[in-house]
Amino acid sequence: KWVRKTQEARVMADLETVRAGVIQLYTDTGKFPNGCPPFRAANPEVWLDRPNAGIVSRPPVGLVQDPCYWTRGSVTAWDGPYVEGGRIKDVWNTSYFFDPDYAFCRSSDSPEVLTCDPDSAVVRECKDACGGGFTCAPPMILSWGRDRAQYTCDDIIVQMTLK
Repeated sequence: KWVRKTQEARVMADLETVRAGVIQLYTDTGKFPNGCPPFRAANPEVWLDRPNAGIVSRPPVGLVQDPCYWTRGSVTAWDGPYVEGGRIKDVWNTSYFFDPDYAFCRSSDSPEVLTCDPDSAVVRECKDACGGGFTCAPPMILSWGRDRAQYTCDDIIVQMTLK
């Protein structure tokens, strides 16, 4: 139990570092990972160790997926890397992930959330992000957790904000 808590604490600290990197990426380029306009794109999601994410390496100019694209100006303004020293993968060696509309928070779209412990971190974070309910799909930076499966109760998430 102690090992699991230590691992989860390390991941949370990493996710806060990654969030700070995404904020700096936005400050420099006006873009979120994948060249997406902040808070206006539902897709595409991206593994943050990929070049088109723009976190660990300068992204290529071009369309990623509408409405996400890297302009010549945003690529020129890129001043990363925004996360250093291996903090782009979790303790289970899986890259951190950026999801601009974390669907797990919408219980009607993701009924499996109802199987989670109501006091679990993923449920608390989703409720906090959505003002106490499960009615929104906020951007999140996340680890898929110990099981490495997407959208399960052990996901470790932090909401993307610009603060």
